[in-house]
Amino acid sequence: MRPGGAPYVFQQDKAQHTAHVTKRWKEEHADDLNVLPWPGKSPDFNVIENAWGIMEQKLTEDGRGERHSADELWWRVEQAWDSLRANTEMLAALSGSMVKRLQSVVEAAGGTTKY
Repeated sequence: MRPGGAPYVFQQDKAQHTAHVTKRWKEEHADDLNVLPWPGKSPDFNVIENAWGIMEQKLTEDGRGERHSADELWWRVEQAWDSLRANTEMLAALSGSMVKRLQSVVEAAGGTTKY
């Protein structure tokens, strides 16, 4: 239980890789844990999936087919992330679309949506 006695609510997106510390924490708190059913890699529920896609596009545009050192790749990822974070209008549009996204999932009875 959390302080105050409220149970934890846990949302995990069916990640392929889960850290051992996360698995251990879930096991230790299993009695106090309400795990929400959540599809993996579902951009209609997870706007971060859209953000990762934008970053991936930026990285491939800036260096398609080129090999980079680990340091240069890290620098390019940081540049792409900073560019994404600076685009507050796009981030606001993504987060502001959540009501429509969830409504479309309900209307599609859990099926495919345009998101």
